[in-house]
Amino acid sequence: KESGIVINWSRQSVEEMKSEAHSDLANHEFRFQPSSVQISFSPTGFYAPTFRVANTPIFINHSSRLFLGTNINRLDILGFLNSKLVRYLLKTYINHSVVLEIDDLKKVHCKIKHGLEDLVQKIITEQEKNLSYDFPSYEQSEIDNLVYKAYGLNNDDNIEIENWYCRRYPKLSRAQKENLRKLGKSD
Repeated sequence: KESGIVINWSRQSVEEMKSEAHSDLANHEFRFQPSSVQISFSPTGFYAPTFRVANTPIFINHSSRLFLGTNINRLDILGFLNSKLVRYLLKTYINHSVVLEIDDLKKVHCKIKHGLEDLVQKIITEQEKNLSYDFPSYEQSEIDNLVYKAYGLNNDDNIEIENWYCRRYPKLSRAQKENLRKLGKSD
């Protein structure tokens, strides 16, 4: 199905777009970076931020991206950013609104250097087969526990974050608890 949108990608046109402040190519040094060094995220909404694998190197307005150094493991960072601890820190201490600013993310110090990659890859693989894959009942709890451990949190701290999550996202929490009960993983 054709969209009816045509972009002139000639060298002259691209150079002109780079100099236009409102152009999608205005920050050309970030355009066309390989998707392997990018994490895409939604900064706005009740459940925001939500972080995911960037699936295309080209992005347009209202697309938020993190650009990682080449020596940084994207899947480890993706697991860390999607942990309950990071959500808790962002929503409780850094930004209480429904719009995350990129500077808010700069305030979160990542202590995870490795260890989440295999779990995140399993989620991605399973979601490619089944978009409704129940990763919160499996890999997400392992990811959260590894992040809690990396930050040296004790059991009371973990319980506080888990309770906060249940209060903040009651419908999501109820659905996840029901899935855990069906699997015999929750009382």
